[in-house]
Amino acid sequence: MKKLNMKVVCVVALFALSLPVVYAQSFLTDGLVANYPFDGNAIDASGNGNNGTIHGGVVPTIDRFGYPNSAYLFNGVDGYIDIGNPVGNSPTYLTECAWVKIISRETTGYGFNDVIITKRQDPSGTLPVFWATLFFSPSGNGVLSCEGGFHETDCTGTTQTPTNVWVFLCGVVSNGTYQIYVNGVLENTTTDGTPLNSTHNMYLM
Repeated sequence: MKKLNMKVVCVVALFALSLPVVYAQSFLTDGLVANYPFDGNAIDASGNGNNGTIHGGVVPTIDRFGYPNSAYLFNGVDGYIDIGNPVGNSPTYLTECAWVKIISRETTGYGFNDVIITKRQDPSGTLPVFWATLFFSPSGNGVLSCEGGFHETDCTGTTQTPTNVWVFLCGVVSNGTYQIYVNGVLENTTTDGTPLNSTHNMYLM
């Protein structure tokens, strides 16, 4: 589990498809499988029923607009939200987005120090599997993991985001192509042909 890397998360959205969309998308909800505005609870606002279950050190706090009870503070030790399996085990197309403010982060080592969204492994620390985990590196770069074991082909952004600043982080998987967006700007694109494959639940951390 993470240590001493506290964060505030106020909105999380997940999009997933097993087949490409061949028509022009005209609505934000096309492909939306889960949406967590965190307005006092971890209920899925998409209407798909993928409600979250809060565990450990997760408490309500103010969001990026200053509204109370509109975000969650994760304590960086044992706090996480289990949202079940809203995207399935092997999506070909996946988008993971979140508004995040890192309060403190670990600055040594590399890996999932500031995880936002993952199905790579569960909180008990089971062996990792191949999944596109959205997280921040120790230096504050947004990362979409493209490798199950050693991160050789991770899709890493170029911006070193500071602590105590709200950041919109978005990772996109499209049939083996990985993209990382920071505050709406595409910062990197990589490829990895290994299919996503995880039977774990998805966790917000």
